[in-house]
Amino acid sequence: MHCTRALVLAAAILAAPALVAAADPAAPEAVSGRVFLDANGNGILDPGEKGVPGVRITDGVQFVATGPDGSYSIRIAADPTFRYRLAQTVGMCWPSGTWPSGPWWVRLSNIKDAAAVNFPLRQEVQKIPFVFLHMTDPHEFFNAGNADFLEWMNAMAPDVKFMIDTGDSFRPRDVEKPYRLMFITAVGNHDTWESATPNPIADEDGYGPFTKRLGPARWSFDCAGVRFVGVDVIEDRKQPAMIDWLAKDLASVKPGTRIVLSYHYPDPGGDARFVKLLRDYKVELILGGHSHTYAFSANGPAPLLAAYHWQPPGTCNVLAVSDTRIDHAVYCLGCQWKVKALGGHSRRCPIVDRTPVSAVTARLAARHEVPPGPLDAARTITLTQPHVYVQAKIAMGSAKRIALRLGPADKPVEIIYTGQRLNVDGADYPFSPRPPQTTLNLTLVTQDNTLTLWANNFFFIPKRTAMTKATALTITAEGGQAKIESMTVQEIKPDSDKK
Repeated sequence: MHCTRALVLAAAILAAPALVAAADPAAPEAVSGRVFLDANGNGILDPGEKGVPGVRITDGVQFVATGPDGSYSIRIAADPTFRYRLAQTVGMCWPSGTWPSGPWWVRLSNIKDAAAVNFPLRQEVQKIPFVFLHMTDPHEFFNAGNADFLEWMNAMAPDVKFMIDTGDSFRPRDVEKPYRLMFITAVGNHDTWESATPNPIADEDGYGPFTKRLGPARWSFDCAGVRFVGVDVIEDRKQPAMIDWLAKDLASVKPGTRIVLSYHYPDPGGDARFVKLLRDYKVELILGGHSHTYAFSANGPAPLLAAYHWQPPGTCNVLAVSDTRIDHAVYCLGCQWKVKALGGHSRRCPIVDRTPVSAVTARLAARHEVPPGPLDAARTITLTQPHVYVQAKIAMGSAKRIALRLGPADKPVEIIYTGQRLNVDGADYPFSPRPPQTTLNLTLVTQDNTLTLWANNFFFIPKRTAMTKATALTITAEGGQAKIESMTVQEIKPDSDKK
């Protein structure tokens, strides 16, 4: 149901390069300007503000770098993926330690002075670990039922760096103005449209709708030494122009740079040259959408994470970047806010899809009931089976944090809950921007070297772990007294013993 327009678009794009020059003769042949440090934060190049050298500028086909004074000049190359040159963009690929303080891209149709296209940056300290968000396929739902999402996003902003949207956004650019976080968007099949007749203004044709509202079809930036890249993969066929651009972008990374790639269609293959790029540069993670289903796969040339589609009150992925890995969780506003907008929270939400639990119930073995009462001393349950199924409700009381340690004493998995943050095996997630959640409702399953956790019915974490056996579960409260209201720990037999 998602593919019809995109297939028409792809066919027309392949047949239409000849239209590029003839349809929009007013498009600038070249663009120049400066990348500068925006000292007063007004987004305008003021006298005395310094240029930033070595910043890459791209038109979606090629790259140039700013000179010592921050100046650049790029002669616009025709992109065969675009029917109209006016719909192409020029954008900045900002480096680590900086962040845009104003527009970081411009559409050719919107350029008033092609000799003064300037991009502002501010300097900032960027450190690992950091957290960013991934959402996808909101379609037009940014225009309704959006208040809870806005409240949550803005409250999370101190802890969250940015939001990557992997397409089918179909939203006006102005909708992002109230948000404190930057949206960076990849092209989806519903972000494109093929008009029946030539449309020289390029607003509603081909990639025109996307670049009019949302941004460049291809983009790249660095944050804390990690390269983030977005490209236009809206069906399983990878456009040669996109692969050429991606090859040029990845050629600029220093050896060992970690790379996160974003695009709409959740398929890491389909083209031998594309797959080779993923493998040669050891892409750490691909973010995708389109399927409207949460999924994670470590198979293929790079791990791929697809998000559940966002519709109020929907879900988004929360990604925690540490020194050695990128962990992910799913946060659902519908489960937390229990909003009724547009029919309420979907039954298909991964937060409430407890398939991993139902899959192991036939193998449950020993059952341990932890007596309710004050958690004023460590509670330890000794385990004999390799995996466990835990259900617990713990009131924090005056405790500053609750800690659960599961596994061998020398290498346990540790879960720390503060009411405002959740840390699972070293990955730290902002848990809630509201006042602290005073009770932890926890469901946890470990099996096949995977830990699956639900917290307070709106946080879902599937996590690979090196833990090969459980041996013990220890619960402690630190900095005060908590209370166990209910707790059951059930051991799971190995799969070979499931009969």
